[in-house]
Amino acid sequence: MTETLLLEVAGRPVAEYVVHPEVDPRYSPRPYLHPVRTLAGVPVTDTLPEDHRWHLGVSVTMQDVSGTNLWGGRTYVRDAGYTWRDDHGRVTHDSWLDRGPGGFRQRLRWCDPAGATLLTEDRGPSTSSTR
Repeated sequence: MTETLLLEVAGRPVAEYVVHPEVDPRYSPRPYLHPVRTLAGVPVTDTLPEDHRWHLGVSVTMQDVSGTNLWGGRTYVRDAGYTWRDDHGRVTHDSWLDRGPGGFRQRLRWCDPAGATLLTEDRGPSTSSTR
């Protein structure tokens, strides 16, 4: 089940944070912001566009971490170009470190295709209640 967190500025919704996305594993699932909206409510992000299905709103990732593709889509292979490979990992939410009306902090795991942890990340400001 997809879990989302609504983010607001001055009581207006400006973004939804998708914590547990349900997307094709070839797109390297990871938490992302979408839609992100202006204060007037105009969406300024897209997710899963036809030409780049692995683009997920606003997300933080890297194409290669120890041989694992965490960006999604094809992997660049020297002398072969972009190639579909079974090297897609995922970034998973482990726990909330802080949650408040102004933001959040969370612990994430960056995993290889088998689910082994490549690295861990603490993401967010030091105190969400001060934002």
